[in-house]
Amino acid sequence: MAVLKTDTDTLLSTVTGDQVAILGNVNYLQSGWYAQTAGIQEFDYAADGWIAANIVSRPLLLLKVQADNSYQVLVQESLGGLYVRSDSMVSRLEPGQTGAIDLYASRYGKRLQGILAFSDTQGPMGGTGAGDAPLDPPVVTPDIAVPPDAISYPAQLSCDPQGKATLNFTVDLSKNPVPRGYIDGQLYGIAYQLTTQPDQTIASFWNFISVLAFSPFTAPKSPTWYADIQPILTQYGNLYPIMSKHLVDLGDYDSVVEHLRILRLAFSLPIEDPNHMPVTRDLSDARRAMILNWIDSPGADGLPLKGAPVALAIRVPAQAAPEPIPLHLDPLQKRGKTEVILQYEARINAKEHP
Repeated sequence: MAVLKTDTDTLLSTVTGDQVAILGNVNYLQSGWYAQTAGIQEFDYAADGWIAANIVSRPLLLLKVQADNSYQVLVQESLGGLYVRSDSMVSRLEPGQTGAIDLYASRYGKRLQGILAFSDTQGPMGGTGAGDAPLDPPVVTPDIAVPPDAISYPAQLSCDPQGKATLNFTVDLSKNPVPRGYIDGQLYGIAYQLTTQPDQTIASFWNFISVLAFSPFTAPKSPTWYADIQPILTQYGNLYPIMSKHLVDLGDYDSVVEHLRILRLAFSLPIEDPNHMPVTRDLSDARRAMILNWIDSPGADGLPLKGAPVALAIRVPAQAAPEPIPLHLDPLQKRGKTEVILQYEARINAKEHP
């Protein structure tokens, strides 16, 4: 680990011995080093006057020793020591709500009164997740960040003397309430960076804010299972087959009614609670309130209203579950999701190597 003796706006591949001041060796090859340190190592540079005076304004380097009194640069601190990061990277907006997220800028760890620029991005949210293999039937991935003009935020913000700026943003889906069809709301991404960062800066892949804007929604006064509740809970049942297998089948009225008490508790917990339901935090307040109203408004039989089945526009014939492939698993592998994942991998391998 070393300190570069000059500041730089370029990426380095090698340095010579006279270009750096060595802090010390990273002893990661010592037996038990990681288990004892968790990858954290301290360097005492109090005795080196130059390092003590300049470490606050020079980049740190992680180096590999080479034969000719030079070093290969393995890791280099951000160019110019510039750094910006949002205090949170996720915002969930109810209709008509304004989101606000704080960002902090620094230079070599000191607060920076810089200027931040913002722009649209899809980041890692825009992929299908399908990989290179074609799917049968093909998966139709709903578009995100449409309509593009529904989101509003400033193009630039100035940080205060503490290096802090607060980004306010809104999303208006009133003209297109359900842009993703069967999925509630819409996703938008806001990228951010310092306007003064050098051209060769490698920005973090995660330097963006993910905004989930929920669709406008007015719940019926007397929601029923078939018309209002089942379409919502069935999606989460599909997302969490482990829950359906071992606890409650969210697509089945009788199973849901059997577990009303625990479901009511989970749906009523604040979003910060680890037991909040759904765990993905992608159900709007209005829809969650409708589910709670349905649970708390029983009919004459003392159970939540069932209503009449809704005719489906397209009925997909039921498919028999694939026969399990014999696996020799230890008890720990049969808990939670591990067994299901291993069964899935075994079926894929069986198809590829019959």
